[in-house]
Amino acid sequence: MGGTPIRFVHVDNGGGGDGTFEDPLSDVAHVFANSMAGDIVYMHGGTTFDMQGSLVLQDNQRLLGEGIAHLIDTDQFGTIPIPAVNGGPAPIISNSMADAIVMANNNEISNLVTNTPMGSGIVGAGITDFNINNVMVTGATA
Repeated sequence: MGGTPIRFVHVDNGGGGDGTFEDPLSDVAHVFANSMAGDIVYMHGGTTFDMQGSLVLQDNQRLLGEGIAHLIDTDQFGTIPIPAVNGGPAPIISNSMADAIVMANNNEISNLVTNTPMGSGIVGAGITDFNINNVMVTGATA
């Protein structure tokens, strides 16, 4: 809003690129280095990310898993849904080599599954204002 561009970082286990729609990231551990504060990190539906490092978020980012309707506010069109990419069920982060997701300030995490991380499913230290919804964490060791 306010004339600021809406930036997306796409993550799909069939990717391997720079996080664009055309060339999504394939490793959740690369999100931090390929994103900026305020970005929408959009994980494509029906994907599983197995045996990868932590997905570390920056301030004011939204981590959204495809599979449910997510809305964004725009200056020109008001509130609109994010179009589907793959469809399919919520993305899965499985067997993370550390904490599955590391939060920062003002994050939203929506429509994801984390299974058996070696650390916590979702962790954040000293953070403020977060929203976690439609998320399932199983088998976390911490």
